[in-house]
Amino acid sequence: MKKITLAILKHTWGYFNFIKISLVLLIKTLTVFSIILGLAGLSYFVYLYKTLPNPTSGAMLAAPESTRILDKNGELLYEVHGEVKRTLIPLSDIPVNLKNATIALEDKEFYRHYGFDLSSILRALKANIDHGEIQQGASTITQQLARIAFLDKEPTYSRKIKELVLAVKIEKKYTKDEILEMYLNNIPYGSNAYGIEAASEMYFGKPARELNLLECAYLAALPKAPSSYSPYGSNIAALHKRAKSAIIRMLELGYLTDAEEKEALAEGELKFKRIPIKINAPHFVFYILDILNKEYGEKKVQQGGMIVYTSLDIKLQSQAEKIVRDQGFINEEKYGAGNAALVALNPRNGEILAMVGSRNYFEPGDGAFNVALSLRQPGSSFKPYVYVTAMENGLNPATMLMDVQTNFAKDNHGVAYIPHNYSGRNYGPVSVRKALAGSLNIPAVKTLVLVGIDKSIDTAERLGLTTLKERKRFGPALVLGGAEVKLLEHTAGLGALGNGGVKQNLSPILKIIDTRNNIIFEKENSSGTEAVDPQAAFLINSILSDTEARKFIFGRNKNLDIPGREVAVKTGTTQDFRDAWTIGYTPSLAVGVWVGNNDNSPMRFGADGSVVAAPIWKKFMDETIAKQAPEKFTRPEGIVELSVDRLTGKYPTNYTPSTKKELFASYNLPKGYDNAHLLVESGNLDINLTSLRSEKPDDPLWESGVNRWAQGAGFLSSDEIKTYAANSKKNNSESPITFIVPEKISNIPWEISLEAALGQKIELTEIFLDEKLLVTNPAGVIYYEDNGGINNGIHNFTARVRTASGDTYTVSRTAEFTSNADIGKASSTSDLSINNLH
Repeated sequence: MKKITLAILKHTWGYFNFIKISLVLLIKTLTVFSIILGLAGLSYFVYLYKTLPNPTSGAMLAAPESTRILDKNGELLYEVHGEVKRTLIPLSDIPVNLKNATIALEDKEFYRHYGFDLSSILRALKANIDHGEIQQGASTITQQLARIAFLDKEPTYSRKIKELVLAVKIEKKYTKDEILEMYLNNIPYGSNAYGIEAASEMYFGKPARELNLLECAYLAALPKAPSSYSPYGSNIAALHKRAKSAIIRMLELGYLTDAEEKEALAEGELKFKRIPIKINAPHFVFYILDILNKEYGEKKVQQGGMIVYTSLDIKLQSQAEKIVRDQGFINEEKYGAGNAALVALNPRNGEILAMVGSRNYFEPGDGAFNVALSLRQPGSSFKPYVYVTAMENGLNPATMLMDVQTNFAKDNHGVAYIPHNYSGRNYGPVSVRKALAGSLNIPAVKTLVLVGIDKSIDTAERLGLTTLKERKRFGPALVLGGAEVKLLEHTAGLGALGNGGVKQNLSPILKIIDTRNNIIFEKENSSGTEAVDPQAAFLINSILSDTEARKFIFGRNKNLDIPGREVAVKTGTTQDFRDAWTIGYTPSLAVGVWVGNNDNSPMRFGADGSVVAAPIWKKFMDETIAKQAPEKFTRPEGIVELSVDRLTGKYPTNYTPSTKKELFASYNLPKGYDNAHLLVESGNLDINLTSLRSEKPDDPLWESGVNRWAQGAGFLSSDEIKTYAANSKKNNSESPITFIVPEKISNIPWEISLEAALGQKIELTEIFLDEKLLVTNPAGVIYYEDNGGINNGIHNFTARVRTASGDTYTVSRTAEFTSNADIGKASSTSDLSINNLH
């Protein structure tokens, strides 16, 4: 036993001794590695310290080079700096509140560190590692001064190291107050203002020493991103928020009393002095600046001397600004509409041609607010996204929808929802074409429910909408504009339908050249992305450009019609007339107009999209496309034109009273035959009846609405249909092959049709006329139309269907031709209208 115990102890000791030796070796290795790493880091620090520029006060006040923003033809829109405005003042002339607000926002440890804040650097390093990219910089005021004077703002670790070394050099040479004085005299505050004195004069019209607490907070908020936070740009709300944060942080750091904080916050949002800056297309320019700042950084934009060629056409822009301004004043006087916005773009390449973000950028108050980039409810202008989704998933322009009062509680989480049409009327059975062209609300909600909210949002997002992320909050009202969209994205999304369903990314910048004439960015030509099926897109274009189809609601509205041109257009109006829209497009031009009030207050009654937005849209379209060659929407392969029952939109039968022509996608043909016009036997009489059912016959809420409307309009209800069918002596059993041939044919063109439902794959379908092959199709559906003459008399039609398993089915019909047509004029094969339907 002792031997065993000794052996175990010996073995255990050897094991621990091995671990001890390994740990010693590991510690020594790590120590050596750390020493080598430390020496390398120290050597690199010394090298940078000696080679980086000497931070003199003169070097840190070097003048920047202007960045110029041009339109597509080289016309100057804006020079980011132009003439630099800077007035140096001593720290004693700078208000204490301005110094404290700046320190509170930018560097609360300023008076306690030696150029850098190690804890902040470690915290930022962890965040950057977690995100896999540089998102936080942790720069002190001293580091910012170093970066502004000597470095680019590219977010790289090597630049951060150089920034830190320069900060140490600055801290060694200057006192804290001297550093703060240089910083506040050197930092860009936007709009060509460098330093606090120039900024105070520019924004508030007074010297810095006269600034009050709230004004100090606002100016301290600007240097972080002077273009993005510009009081003249579209992000004014972000500036208000950051200024408020400055006041709160000053209280936390002991720079303010509770009473001073409350008094400052109670003053509300400041109004800035409107400066006479030389700028064309100002809303668009600030949109471009936001893009440039995110891509290249504030310093490169402010001082980099870039030449930026944009997609804007200054002639179209000037035209748009005048139209929006002139019609805007009319709308304000008549309808209480305080603002309007317009965007124009080319759907084929995504280039933005004009952007008017508000009626007048230089208007006191919120004229600088860019509605084109803000969130507004689209009203019925959202409907095309839902209907094009439906076109891809089973509906077609002829599909019958029942426009009757319907409670969508079942589809609205059990909460009653009974939408109404704008006209206050119900129109009963209407086609998808008529429902969309006339912008009827109830059929639109039914279409959304049938196709699904998620599928509809998927379509909208593929077409470029980015604002529909919170899907759970959307219900059936989504199709009526119960979400928020941006005018720019919305116009591009609908415009993509005019481009055959192909979406191009927005391309507001064509090319950027640096100071050495090197191209640092150039737009690449792209074939785009197919966002929706081209056949579905074409059908939507056909409906939205159909002036006859919308006439029953809009009448002959001259503001929605461009004579001699094929233009698709959709209007929208939100509840209480808070937003009015008109968006219309050709294959190469999409124009969107919004009218309303920035504060979301309602306009006067009657201020709908076709009344206040359409005149702006119409005038801009008239003046623009008059200079272009007429265009038509490209008709893709697969689109067919068929005759269908006028009521149901299905194939006609012998009992169909009238038909109409309609366009169909190859994959969404009429489903079945006219089932509304029936022939039943009651007693000794054959009775022609017309019946109606809802789109969801198994849903009592949908079906009851149809029954009420049908009874009031003289149609059969679903219960009456069942009663007649039960009492009828007619054979109502359905044959697996439905072969429709009129008993008498006296008109030209004449039509026949066949549909086979055999439950197995069909290999070949043939139709013969008097034993002569008339038409063939590999599928089980044929619609045939002939414009030629046939000899008068009785003729035999035979349909033969062969399945893949070899089974053959034959059906025969006879027809009496009474047209007196000359057999010599019988059509040749080239004259036949033959449609292979699958």
